[in-house]
Amino acid sequence: MCSDNDFDEKKIRAITVTFLKGLLSAQVDKYIHLGGENGFEVSFSELKSLSDLFLKEIESQHLPEDEHSQKIGKNSQDLRDDLAYKLQQYSLPKGYELIVVATGVKSEESLARTGAWRSLSNLVKFQEWKKLSTGGAQPSNFFGAAIAIAVAAIVVVAIIFLVVLPRLLTPTPEVSPPPQEMNPSNPEEEVNPEQVDQNSSIRDLISLKKDLKPSVK
Repeated sequence: MCSDNDFDEKKIRAITVTFLKGLLSAQVDKYIHLGGENGFEVSFSELKSLSDLFLKEIESQHLPEDEHSQKIGKNSQDLRDDLAYKLQQYSLPKGYELIVVATGVKSEESLARTGAWRSLSNLVKFQEWKKLSTGGAQPSNFFGAAIAIAVAAIVVVAIIFLVVLPRLLTPTPEVSPPPQEMNPSNPEEEVNPEQVDQNSSIRDLISLKKDLKPSVK
């Protein structure tokens, strides 16, 4: 007897196994027919019996310790069959967000970054499984990343308190322009234009009188 979570896990493994073996589409096509109001009809009772048949082949043994590590390989039928057998026999590994990735366009580097338990791609050249990490590496990476983020946050806060805040809290002295020096002995006087014109006129009249005065011989 198993819990609902265990039952869902077995259904996921059963669907993945039939997909890896290339049986899923062929089996499902038998129960989908053209016709009806929507253009096709589905025999849900037969699909349910097919699902039950898949589940009967799924075991729940504990995954061996040497199978917990992350592995990648070429998307060949040999590796697909090997993976299908392991999923059929063993429970899913713990600590992985992604379990299986099967694609035709992902490189080895891209598959390694996904962090999946098992990854298959046409672009990978390895005919056998290649181990990328040991079991439990993902939780360690998670906690390591969390510690690194915490340390970085502490450093940033320390810089703010030690450098930035003192500069912001220190009042900036106001710089006043230097006063203009005045020479007391020669104070600047305002020049009246009218006074300048009058003085010029008086000088002109005096000069004219001198010119008109007869000379005595």
